[in-house]
Parts: sequence; C-alpha cells; structure tokens
Amino acid sequence: MENILVLVDKANKSCQIADHFACRVYPILKEPKLVMTIAENLYNAFVYGMDAFLAYEHMYKRIDNPPADFKSRFDVFKSEIAPRYGISKEQLLLISDLKRVIDYRRKSPVEFVRSNKIIICSDDYRMITMNYDKVKDFLEKSKPFFTRMNSIFKQNDRRR
Repeated sequence: MENILVLVDKANKSCQIADHFACRVYPILKEPKLVMTIAENLYNAFVYGMDAFLAYEHMYKRIDNPPADFKSRFDVFKSEIAPRYGISKEQLLLISDLKRVIDYRRKSPVEFVRSNKIIICSDDYRMITMNYDKVKDFLEKSKPFFTRMNSIFKQNDRRR
C-alpha cells in the first residue's frame, strides 16, 4: 500500500505545481511558454494517479500486472477501473488530449509563440495551438478526478 500512497502523493504534488503555475506564476509573468509547463505537470499528475489506481487494483487482484506502455495501461484504466470508481468520460478524454499534445510536442521539430499562444508544428506543418485559457480549462476539468482519487485513497491511508 505504501507505493500506492507514494504515487498519490506524487500526483497531488504535480497537480499542485500545475495549479500554482496557472493561478500564481502565469498571471504575473504572462509568459506563454509556461502553458506547456502547466500542461506537462497536469499530465504527470494524471499518469501518477492512473498508476496509483492500477497498483491498487493489482494489489486486490482485480487486474493482472499493469502493462508497461502508456497506451495499454490507459486502455485497462479506461475499460476496467474508471467505471468502477466513477471517473467520467470527460476526464478520460482530458487525459488522452493531454497525452496527444505532449507527444506532439516531443516529436515536433518547430515550436514558437504567436499572440500569446504556443504553436507546435509537425514535420508536415500540421499545427496544434495551446494557450492559457485552454490549459486553465484542462486544470478545472481535472479537479473531480483528483478529488475522487484522494477520497478513495485517504480512507485506505493508515499513515495519518
């Protein structure tokens, strides 16, 4: 159970960092590149939270060993775990959208700022744009996931 609670703590810490950058740092600096930092921290928080759920379900032998790659872990999470814990389709879509943006950015040869938006281009110049409003919306929509995660794991936390 200890490793699950470590994952929950990491998820909460990443979510707090994303929230801090979105609510405190960005409004002061107005630096568009911070948008991607917020998105990456939010994505990491989701991955840690998803891994905590997978480890919890594995501990109670409801699922086999969690797969190593993200796509397989996400498929197991989406099909077996999310319905059990009341995680909405909107939150699942949010995780996949963040994953798509992060992957697109990692593969992108060109990224630039225009009109307070981050524009990420692929090799064939298809583009994705990210801005503060979009990432702030992602952050707001993610709150029920982390509230649900914390309520589930808080009742099983014997450290407190």
